[in-house]
Amino acid sequence: GKMMRRLGQACRRQGMGLNVRVRNLATPARFHAASSAKPLPDPHNVSNQLDKETIEAIVKRLEERGQCKTFRSLFNYFHLIPENAQVLEVGCGTGVMSRALSKYEGFNGEITGVDQCLGFLDVAREKAEEEGCEMGKITFVEGDAHDLSSSLSSDSAFDVIVMHTLLSHATHPKTVLRSAHSVAKDDALLIIMDGDYPTLSYLHSEPWMGKQMDEALINATFNKPDIIRHLIANLKSCGWNLQDTKGTCVAEVGNEADYWVSFAECYTPRVKASGLMSSDIVDQWLEDQAENLDEGNFFASCNYYTLVASKAELLDTKKLD
Repeated sequence: GKMMRRLGQACRRQGMGLNVRVRNLATPARFHAASSAKPLPDPHNVSNQLDKETIEAIVKRLEERGQCKTFRSLFNYFHLIPENAQVLEVGCGTGVMSRALSKYEGFNGEITGVDQCLGFLDVAREKAEEEGCEMGKITFVEGDAHDLSSSLSSDSAFDVIVMHTLLSHATHPKTVLRSAHSVAKDDALLIIMDGDYPTLSYLHSEPWMGKQMDEALINATFNKPDIIRHLIANLKSCGWNLQDTKGTCVAEVGNEADYWVSFAECYTPRVKASGLMSSDIVDQWLEDQAENLDEGNFFASCNYYTLVASKAELLDTKKLD
């Protein structure tokens, strides 16, 4: 539809003008940096170092996908969370999941969201108030997922820990899992939801361009794109026993799409800035995707998995990452 024609202008979009806080660092990891010989870092991995324009672009993506029916279907684990649970969301971003859980029928517990990006946290608090969340039961805290005990009060202990699309961006996923173990109650649940991003694929009439753009988007966006495959084997050494898994294919087909449209809008500029693909090819790919939408031929998909684990003895305290 008309909204989808914006794909062709993704690389020329201007900032949203949101009032977000940014750390004053000497060498920020810029989203729209000049082309370089190697990919820029995963922007979510260095979200505490990003410039204002980048934060605004990512905030827009997080909030748009948060309103997307496709994305919200991935909250398929809410029913597993006890009514009065103390819940920790690690890597909460703008708090989309935490806000949704706070309003979930049957949930009356308390939620703490942790993120390393002050700009994201400011938006999380603002949106929570705007949406009428009970602010006494939802808190957002600056902290490092790799060292949660240092970010939270010494008596913090949680019934449920959620990592919703976090570990694919983490530097050391197993360190994050051990960090979560340190702030979990003895009978705690760990819920991990993330994509198996090597399966990400957009339809394109030129197979070579389609394949290379898929790979470029994956490399520009995710620090550990295939982490979900490795978690199965390594949860136990990090103090968690796998209890259940569920797989979901997130696909948009035809002439209506928003989840994969906003993904392309947000991250194709980083493909350009990294020098992973030339600007001309990226622009052509965007125009072709817009045409696919107009003609009802759009296709994009990726597999996502939810893993549920229970706290167990921490068998191996060595750093394995």
